[in-house]
Amino acid sequence: MAILLFRCGNPIAFSYMSTGILICEYKMRTINGDHLPSYGENLREAAFADAPHGYLLIDPELIILDVNQRYLDLTATCRSDLVGKALFEAFPDNPASLLADGVRNLRLSLETVLKTRRPHAMAVQKYDIPIRDSADGRFEERFWRPLNSPVLREGQIIAMIHHVENVTDETITQRDQLDLSRFDAAPLIAFTACMDVYGPRLIATVCLALDRRSRLLMYIRLLRAA
Repeated sequence: MAILLFRCGNPIAFSYMSTGILICEYKMRTINGDHLPSYGENLREAAFADAPHGYLLIDPELIILDVNQRYLDLTATCRSDLVGKALFEAFPDNPASLLADGVRNLRLSLETVLKTRRPHAMAVQKYDIPIRDSADGRFEERFWRPLNSPVLREGQIIAMIHHVENVTDETITQRDQLDLSRFDAAPLIAFTACMDVYGPRLIATVCLALDRRSRLLMYIRLLRAA
């Protein structure tokens, strides 16, 4: 089925893809007397596929309909891992993290979109991603800035766009800087605690090769591991 619409006097033909997503083709049109060629390739589909940001398209039942290449790159996945699967089956919480709340918070955001029919921006969210080829089901630590938006037709939500920005590096840097500011006042306490856990010889040997900031970062990470 196709619906013919006009924008600024130029016809735009909309049709349904096999997934049920609306796409469009720009037909031959005239602007200021100049004839422009018809696009053989669907422009909207190409723009989605090649967008520089990660997008996941899901239906109101939270089934993944489509995904662009940038999203696949960000999550180290392939289309067959995602399309047609339930969102939280494809991206479960990290079972090794007792404080994992990614599934809960994302579900609440999507439910807000369904209820309000308006975009919902989430706060920076820790949401680890599964390492697909790992034999032991390991996850990789990731932080995201998500935005969830409705796709409306005649006032009804037919899909939702899940947009993510990977902010892992900057979030970890900020976290380490905050930890550094806490330890700057009492670096000897951190050093003593690390020596109690790992022994003075190992710590002293490693410290010889590090500057002060690197030493403090090492103390913090060793304490977390302990």
